Amino acid sequence: MTVEYQNFSVSDSLWLFAVGGLNIFLIGLYLEFVLPKTYGRKKHPCFFLMCCCSKKRNVQQISDVPVDANDDEKQSTFETKYMDAKNYEGVPREIA
Repeated sequence: MTVEYQNFSVSDSLWLFAVGGLNIFLIGLYLEFVLPKTYGRKKHPCFFLMCCCSKKRNVQQISDVPVDANDDEKQSTFETKYMDAKNYEGVPREIA
């Protein structure tokens, strides 16, 4: 592991492999959030810089609200009332 050949050792190559793999993983994760998809919304390219600057909201506990699972209209009202608009994606008309 420590024997050097042309100023390079096996342990150096393993460290470079780990760091390069981590870099590729982080770039892939970033692109997953930023590039547009068929469903969902993409994030702003600088979203990771805005996490500490975003204003905090006073969100009501949604576990206290009773919901009848059989009533689709109440379920839809529940979702639109207690969820952020950016997190809610309505059901297509043909499925509803």
